[in-house]
Amino acid sequence: MGEDVLRETGIHDVQVVSHPANKTTALDTKIAVQNFIERDVDLILFCGGDGTARDVFDVVGRKYTNSCIPSGVKMYSAVFAIDPSTAQKL
Repeated sequence: MGEDVLRETGIHDVQVVSHPANKTTALDTKIAVQNFIERDVDLILFCGGDGTARDVFDVVGRKYTNSCIPSGVKMYSAVFAIDPSTAQKL
């Protein structure tokens, strides 16, 4: 869920918090996010579509700062703010 990509780009200081099966599910995303919270992270940055955004929100709600790199089929989904100033108001 991102470890290999980070290492390929030269980022080797990676702490893996979850080891899902080869084919991941929404539950795997939720478990990873819960593991981030348990490690008291300051920011959760994820890459995904509106489904992934919903999965993250199911765990964090409005309690934690999170940001997304939209990459799903619905990149202009209503779950994503259209610009930083709009996101700040949410």
